[in-house]
Amino acid sequence: MRKTVHRAGIFCFYANDKATAGLRDGSYEDGAIIAGEMLEFPGNENGGGKEGQRRMVGVMVRDCQRYSTTGGWGFATYEAGTTSDKRRKSSTVQ
Repeated sequence: MRKTVHRAGIFCFYANDKATAGLRDGSYEDGAIIAGEMLEFPGNENGGGKEGQRRMVGVMVRDCQRYSTTGGWGFATYEAGTTSDKRRKSSTVQ
């Protein structure tokens, strides 16, 4: 049996047009959305590897009125296999 070695993860980040403009000038409009996903990186004995399964997705949404207590940003984290923010005791989707 061959053991899969996990040495690291792959992180991918996504931004809509409002967030991309904010990344350039440091000022984020309401409606800016930034998301990041963490993927497994199954390695091999030679130090190589490939993209694996999604482990987590994080999302930030800019809405100064709705999220005034957190600097205008709303945050959510979704574990693999869930559809609810893990901070809100999400349940696993079968």
